[in-house]
Amino acid sequence: FYAAGFLTEQQRLPYGRVLGNTSIPAIPRLTDRSSATTFDQISIQPPRRASYHVGDSLLVVRIDRDITGWGGVVVPVGVARVTELQRRQVLADVIMQFGRIHDGHLALPLEPFKDPGEVHPTPVDGGLEGVVIAERDLHVLAGPQQIVFINRGRAEGVSTGDVFEVFRPAAGVPGTSSEQMQVVLQIVHTRDHSASGLILNVGHPKLVPGMPVRLIRKMPS
Repeated sequence: FYAAGFLTEQQRLPYGRVLGNTSIPAIPRLTDRSSATTFDQISIQPPRRASYHVGDSLLVVRIDRDITGWGGVVVPVGVARVTELQRRQVLADVIMQFGRIHDGHLALPLEPFKDPGEVHPTPVDGGLEGVVIAERDLHVLAGPQQIVFINRGRAEGVSTGDVFEVFRPAAGVPGTSSEQMQVVLQIVHTRDHSASGLILNVGHPKLVPGMPVRLIRKMPS
């Protein structure tokens, strides 16, 4: 959930800015850029007209690229917890790490994760359809554990845990194959009109934007 990433959907999010690792390195650095790993302390500048409190958890992210009509691709690199408030910055400890954290990265208030408990998605017929927007990270071939964005979200009834399949429709031309399943996705993060799906199974590793997706298993409401 926290590591999945998402699309901004062209919304202006309340980004803070990571100023860097507060520790002094034992060996001089070759560049001015500092990096941090789990349990390191970092300093963060809160956004204007906003404040953090001790104990707040922040998602540290980078913006990889923009997708036309959907805004920025937000890629989480870690989670930090605020430990001290200062006049122009707050100090926070890195408690989870998904990638390299360094100065210049951004910080957002961490969304609460709602554990659905011991429930599982159930098969549905004629489920909600949509299309692939893009892969979070650009790969030549799709593989397990990669993240794919689709153009259906909370407003369309998509929930965390729902399962979609990406498929290639039958061409309907003699001598061509029938409908082909490309990958199976489990939704791990939802926005208003988009969702992030984790690839569970791969039938055919070619994924391109615009491929149709279909809901095949739905979490109980």
